[in-house]
Amino acid sequence: MSYIKIELGGKERGLKFNQLAKEILQLKGNQLYHTKNVYALFFAGLMGCSEVKEEEPDYTYEDVCGWVDELYNLKGKEAADELVQKVSDIFLSTIKHPAIVEDAKPEEEKKRQEETES
Repeated sequence: MSYIKIELGGKERGLKFNQLAKEILQLKGNQLYHTKNVYALFFAGLMGCSEVKEEEPDYTYEDVCGWVDELYNLKGKEAADELVQKVSDIFLSTIKHPAIVEDAKPEEEKKRQEETES
């Protein structure tokens, strides 16, 4: 599955993780800042969906950043974290190359996996 529908910016919107979304995520993401990656993830999914539906985006990157922040303010950290994880899992499920998936894992998870394999 590469698609999810969630409420953002006061309406239901689709996030589609296709090649365009992957490209945008690579351009906008940042390995040092988790929050920047979350903003980029949501923006990339929205843009991927807008492209395949041939719809003109009614949002900017700035809008999406604000909407993500609102998720945390309105839903609370735990609920927002769950939604972010769900969206992230959908994105990761679209990646076929194991090295890319490995690079996307949090550092703690990589360490646990290395310890298990040793």
